[in-house]
Amino acid sequence: MRGLRSSAGVSMSKQPDDQVLHEFEAGRHTYRASLSQFRGETYLDLREWYEPEPGQPLKPTRKGISVRAEYLEELQEAVAALAAAVKGNSGRVTRRMPGGPSI
Repeated sequence: MRGLRSSAGVSMSKQPDDQVLHEFEAGRHTYRASLSQFRGETYLDLREWYEPEPGQPLKPTRKGISVRAEYLEELQEAVAALAAAVKGNSGRVTRRMPGGPSI
């Protein structure tokens, strides 16, 4: 495993508008965080990529999520809740409705 690396501003995916912001390897898989444009909207993409054959460019899998950039804060809250649960700091499930308080 090569560890974490960041490549802000470098486009490495098949889509010319995608901007890979962070990438890391976990075992045989590579995970990428990128920004993309679709129908005039900006999307946040967290996806697993794979190398079809040694030396060939990585290709995206269906494993991942793509959400509109307006949901960045909710996504950050979800990641923070996951981190807290993994560290054993919280067993509480949180749910935030759009425009509303956490439940």
